[in-house]
Amino acid sequence: MSITIEQCEALLPQTQCRQCSYDGCQPYAAALVSGKEKLINRCRPGGQEVVDALAVLFDVASVAPLQEPLSECTIVVNVEQCIGCTLCLQACPVDAIVGEPKMQHQVLEEECTGCQLCLPVCPTSCMSIEQRTVPLPTQEVNLLQLKKKKERNIRDQALRMRSHRAAVDALSDAQRITSGIQKKETE
Repeated sequence: MSITIEQCEALLPQTQCRQCSYDGCQPYAAALVSGKEKLINRCRPGGQEVVDALAVLFDVASVAPLQEPLSECTIVVNVEQCIGCTLCLQACPVDAIVGEPKMQHQVLEEECTGCQLCLPVCPTSCMSIEQRTVPLPTQEVNLLQLKKKKERNIRDQALRMRSHRAAVDALSDAQRITSGIQKKETE
């Protein structure tokens, strides 16, 4: 029986933290299944438990994780320093940060995986790492959050496209010809 990407990915914690050097859990799983990646011990948040599960799946000897597991941490925003740039919102793979442009942001501890991808993008360094007061989210919660973020990104892109089409449609024919934009003729 051959191993599928889905089987492999199901063993990963779905934090999408990129600490394995891949863009998320699915690309790491795909690399393992295809044989492009030989190391089953790259998943830092998964720790020994994930390494052991991958060893069983791939029928290889288990090894120690490449890195020490992250401590169970969360990210906290110093709201006095937050300028509402939204860069952290974009960086968070599981939508654990809430806020609006030019408004202060907050991290939802119960959804934060502690991946720390938000830290390097913050221009004011208003975020800090603190010990968790609630348990880490489960794999199921992480998957649900990832799915919600993908759906929101699709909706946002569709909204931008509709807005762009409306702006093009509002242009006069002379403006379209001058700017090189051609309106698609509807039948």
